[in-house]
Amino acid sequence: MLLCAGDVSTRLVHSGDRSVRMVFGDGGSATLVERGAGTAHFNIRTDGSGAEHLMIPAGGSRKARSLETSAPYEAEDGNIRSEETLRMNGMEVMSFALREVPPMIDELLESAGWNKEEVGSFALHQANRFMLDYLRKKMKLNKSAVPIAVESVGNTGPASIPLMLSIKHSILAEEERLDKVVMCGFGVGLSWASCAFELSSTVILDPVEV
Repeated sequence: MLLCAGDVSTRLVHSGDRSVRMVFGDGGSATLVERGAGTAHFNIRTDGSGAEHLMIPAGGSRKARSLETSAPYEAEDGNIRSEETLRMNGMEVMSFALREVPPMIDELLESAGWNKEEVGSFALHQANRFMLDYLRKKMKLNKSAVPIAVESVGNTGPASIPLMLSIKHSILAEEERLDKVVMCGFGVGLSWASCAFELSSTVILDPVEV
């Protein structure tokens, strides 16, 4: 199975919206998944009541594009956006992640029969360094167990975890941090999911900039 993920988020951000224009980047990934002898564990959840905290209000079937939806306006926070550009309530999204991610990962570890100390890497959605550091501290994880690669690419949405692994795979392999890996994504929806894999024999290619 070829699993492709990615987005061109920057085209959905208004240049006058300071709350998101420096956060997001564009990226895509392709992962070839083959049947193997190992086991995988998953934990997947979603809560649509938080959709308003990270969304594009117009441009889909529910609210079609129009002259009105494309018109830029100044929001209460002083940022410029339109109904066809991305809006994010950063504090609400962070509160959601801090509330839901740690207990979900604990449940995943219990399902997999792993403890935190034996996990080589916690590959978390690369939202931003501040959020990742906060999550790491809340889960009482070593700094080296939570690799971060956002400096040059930003938040690339659904491609952020595979892109981080692509950027960091050489050092993670050298430090033997791919034997047991917990991956966790969170965001739009609001949704959050995690999985446990052994990636020591996985071929991971370097990223390509286009």
